[in-house]
Amino acid sequence: MLGDSDKSENSENSPEKASVELLVKQKISRRNKKSTANNKKLVSKFTAVDLNNDDQFPEKLNILEKIAEPNFDENLPLDSVNVYSVKALEPNGCIDRFYNHGCTGWYYSGDNSVYNTIVAKLGNVLIGSSQTAIFREDVRIAGFGTGLAGFKIDFRFPVHEKFLDIIEIYAVDDRTGKMVFHLKSAADFSQVQSDFENHIKKVDGIIDYDYYSEQYPEIDESECAVHYTCFGRFEGQKPNQIFEPDFYVKFSEAYYRREVALEEALVDYLDVGQRLGARPHPLFDPDFVSENNENISIDAALQEYLLHPEKDQISTSRLIWNKWYAKRYDVKKDILSHFINTGILKGFSPNPHFDLNKLASSIGSNNQNLMSEYVIKESKENISTHILIDAEYINSQIEDKNLRNNILTTLEHYIKFHNEINPHILFDNAVYLTCRDASDISETLLSDYLDQPAPGLRTHSLFWDEPYVAWRPDVAAANCAPLEHYVRSGNREQVITHPLLDHSAIAKHVTPALGETVLEAYLKKFLSENISPYHDSPIDSNVIKRINKCALKIDAGQDLIKIDDQVGLFAHVFYTDLLADIAQVANNMPAHAKVFISTNTKAKYKEIVHEFPRLSDRALEVRISENRGRDIAPFLIGFADRIREVRYGLHIHTKKSPHYGKVFEKWRKYLFHELAGSREIVSGHIRALMSPEIGMSAPVDFAPLEPLLNWGGNRERAGNLISAMGGRLSEKMPLELPSGSMFWFDSAALAPLLDLNMSLAHFDPEAGQVDGTLAHVIERSFFHICELSGHSFVRTTTANYAEGYALTSSAMDAASRRLPSAWRRHNVLHDYHPEARNFVACKTAGAPRLNLLIPTADTSVGYAGVSEAIRLFVGALSALGEGWSGRIIMTDVPPSNMFIPPNGFRLVESFEESEATKYSVVNGCDKLGEFLTLRQKDFFVASAWWNASQAFDLINQANKIFGTDGIHRKLVYLVQDDERGFNAWSTKFKLCDDTYNHLDRTIAVFNTPILAEHFANHRISDGSIVYKPPINHDLMPSDILPYAARDKTVLLYARPHAARNSIDFLDAIVDECYHSDYSYWKDWRWIAIGEDFDKSALKSARRIDVRGRMSLEDYKLLLANARLGISLMISPHPSYPPLEMAAHGMRVVANSYERRDPAAVHSGITSFSEFDPVSVARLLKSVASQSDDLITEPLVDWFFDGKTNVGDVFNNIAASIHRCIEMD
Repeated sequence: MLGDSDKSENSENSPEKASVELLVKQKISRRNKKSTANNKKLVSKFTAVDLNNDDQFPEKLNILEKIAEPNFDENLPLDSVNVYSVKALEPNGCIDRFYNHGCTGWYYSGDNSVYNTIVAKLGNVLIGSSQTAIFREDVRIAGFGTGLAGFKIDFRFPVHEKFLDIIEIYAVDDRTGKMVFHLKSAADFSQVQSDFENHIKKVDGIIDYDYYSEQYPEIDESECAVHYTCFGRFEGQKPNQIFEPDFYVKFSEAYYRREVALEEALVDYLDVGQRLGARPHPLFDPDFVSENNENISIDAALQEYLLHPEKDQISTSRLIWNKWYAKRYDVKKDILSHFINTGILKGFSPNPHFDLNKLASSIGSNNQNLMSEYVIKESKENISTHILIDAEYINSQIEDKNLRNNILTTLEHYIKFHNEINPHILFDNAVYLTCRDASDISETLLSDYLDQPAPGLRTHSLFWDEPYVAWRPDVAAANCAPLEHYVRSGNREQVITHPLLDHSAIAKHVTPALGETVLEAYLKKFLSENISPYHDSPIDSNVIKRINKCALKIDAGQDLIKIDDQVGLFAHVFYTDLLADIAQVANNMPAHAKVFISTNTKAKYKEIVHEFPRLSDRALEVRISENRGRDIAPFLIGFADRIREVRYGLHIHTKKSPHYGKVFEKWRKYLFHELAGSREIVSGHIRALMSPEIGMSAPVDFAPLEPLLNWGGNRERAGNLISAMGGRLSEKMPLELPSGSMFWFDSAALAPLLDLNMSLAHFDPEAGQVDGTLAHVIERSFFHICELSGHSFVRTTTANYAEGYALTSSAMDAASRRLPSAWRRHNVLHDYHPEARNFVACKTAGAPRLNLLIPTADTSVGYAGVSEAIRLFVGALSALGEGWSGRIIMTDVPPSNMFIPPNGFRLVESFEESEATKYSVVNGCDKLGEFLTLRQKDFFVASAWWNASQAFDLINQANKIFGTDGIHRKLVYLVQDDERGFNAWSTKFKLCDDTYNHLDRTIAVFNTPILAEHFANHRISDGSIVYKPPINHDLMPSDILPYAARDKTVLLYARPHAARNSIDFLDAIVDECYHSDYSYWKDWRWIAIGEDFDKSALKSARRIDVRGRMSLEDYKLLLANARLGISLMISPHPSYPPLEMAAHGMRVVANSYERRDPAAVHSGITSFSEFDPVSVARLLKSVASQSDDLITEPLVDWFFDGKTNVGDVFNNIAASIHRCIEMD
């Protein structure tokens, strides 16, 4: 109110005053109505106006209206202006404008000088103040006292209209600091005041003052709780980094069907939501936090997390993985905070199951609220967060397994139950765990796969990483897992996902739905639409037959064997009219044996269950299988679990065929009899399987059908199958199978096949095929599968004669092996040095035999050492005597069509065939393609270091197969050079060196005394034989031309591929000769011999004529006519070329090396030691300039004129071998 406090007691009754008051009220009322209508201005409502009985009513009224007129910002948003009604004004002043951002007013100061400050206070917090000022001098003159002061307070922060009533405004004397009077006292709203104070108390402990004050720099940290209470919460402001009010409100409604006001979100969470497990943030789950941190209770999970000094040690949700995130993005601490503030903006994933691009596509959003929107939308729909997280597929499993938790997202369900739920139709946990140890997996199986760089992983029976990556090497560059690559894009291209599938063939028969892969479509349709997973394969009717076959004779009269292990009969009954035959087989099984029968219809199932117990008392289990995969799929897929449970088993089926009529009936009866025709026969098979090395037994082939057995259209697919199990099928491999797919087995022998985790989807639909299906492929592979398990197999017969077989009563003697790759573990070292890959031997019988292991036996393409090795081998073989046979094994270079074997030897196709040939040459380049047949008295000769290494390995195998009684097996090691020097200071250097360190297993033959002297201090030299080679007979000189009569020709022994022949230094010598003494050398010809090469790389190319590798006739002609020769050798190798040149009368320059001095062998050779082109060029001229009459001659008693001790060497080798076997 305005006016003097001393009022006339009649003033209130003045009619003039009453009329004026009425006029003022009417004006103000009209203004209020106008303001309300256009919603633009804020008008104060007065409850009373005292005009002090003054007669100048009109003038005072005008002044009053101007002062009372609100003065506010026209640009202020309408929704930020709050109209406020001041109820009871103090007698000394008026607040004419009051809203959430501040207020304006005026008061009667009673003094020309103003010393007051107007203060606004909310609770204990000063929210604003204003100095007073005189508005207008004419106000005072108009009779309003000595001073009418105005003020304008801008609140330091907005105040919600709910709390405007409890704001207190008063004047403070600037001089004393004391309150002078109230302009507005806190209204008597006790409930509002109580709510205000309680709210502050509740939220005070959960507000992050640092975080909150960063959002509102104008407030102090101490004011955060008040600010949040009276303003921030109404704006949806977060009190800390974690609590998101808007998300909490939506989460409460979506997951708990609770409606929570936005401004009450935090208090509701503290009072109710936290205990319910409601989430304050999409990545903060109170239930999960309290369950995984024993020191944190659910009632205060968020508060305790905010106060925790090491937040990265606390997992806040299944959706964010601290350790994974920290490692992936190199974050040191406070993982959740980093993701909220930085990670999501950069596209970082909170765990490996998130692909934010995929998620944004799934929910149609791509902003900072992506995680919030995901969690909220997940309450109503299934959302896939990653290409390998199929939400629909996961939810179908959740329902089937009754695992539903209504407050978990689909991804959280998977993470929680990842051992029970497959994340994608192409990610099968059971399959994945066959190639990964569960104890090594700390998180989910899928995350292990996505982060696992290990090779050879398998996610599904139809998808293997290894063949996919081999076909698509770009996967590595794509920086994603193979299955991820396939689902994203690879499935639309030509790929290989499994060795037994033809993806392209499948793609022709399925039409994937949008977002679906070819394999997914196939899995859904292969049964209903009879889709085949493979193409038609080429027919292979070429069959290599085994020789030296042996069968186990099962005596039908032998005693029954006592067996405690579990025995099972596995029978597929397609034709129920043969059920009695199956029962008869069952009755011959041990009494405790179990019978497992598969069939393809419910009607047959009922018939078998009803009839079989009448025919046999053996325990019975019957299962229905799809009519797909003949008898093989029901056996391997339908009863895979039971196969692993038994120790020994017999597989049979009701075999009929419309194609072969009665022959098939006889075949079935033959097999039933040979496998289980009596208890004694059953006992014989089990007795064989009890030998640790035996894994399968099957009758010899039914004679009438044996000629018809071949690979047919199955070889290609069989190769893929064997490869899938770690083996390799060679073209040379004889076909051997349990024809009819009926056989006895140790369950361990089927493990490689069972471990493939095949499904019906691998098998072909039934269409009456007689060949080419996976069932036919597996039938032809059973014995190979047995070998891949580490077991041999035996063929059996109950007859006294089996054509083509030697019979034995010993299972071990009958044990057979056909697959070399099954018996030799892959050695990575041989990937680096394939020439050193070892053979796999198999036992065979025969006379003593000498074997030569040599890179090639083709002297037309091999180096000179090849001829020397063959000469010594053939000579030693002859010296051994008539009772010995010989075999040359070419280990590196297969024979060409032009290859001519050494005299008396015959080139054969295989090691099997070499057994029928006394003197044979065999291609042994494919070490794992077939077994190297090994006799008890096989001895080996080798020259190259890797052949020596292979020979020592074969000696070890022979000792293991045959034992060492009566024989001491040794290698005849023809050492033609110190081959360590070819690969100095390397793995290959050491591999070579190792072959020189088997003194007790080596008969060393040194090629020339020069090399023997080099090895004089080496252990291998003890008891060695020194070979003094002669010059090649075809190079023996006839008439030697005088030096002067010869051509001015210099022969250069040049072999660029052999660094030890120093072609670079040869080039330097030629260049130096021309540059230092052109006038002398200008008429000379320089001819390079020894190896064909492109001379353009030489600096002296235009001066050198490259003749390369020459025939002996042409070479001899050059030797006879050339004057000079240069031959270099950085090795202790004796080096024949300088000796051959000297033998023909040439003058030769050659280098010495260690103890090897060519000049000591022939006087026509001049040697040097220092590799200086200048001095060697001078030496060459000096040699060329020697007297024409100079006579040169040999200085040793070998090589020249054909002198040699080769006969003694042959005899000494033979004698050494004989001594090795005279022990018997």
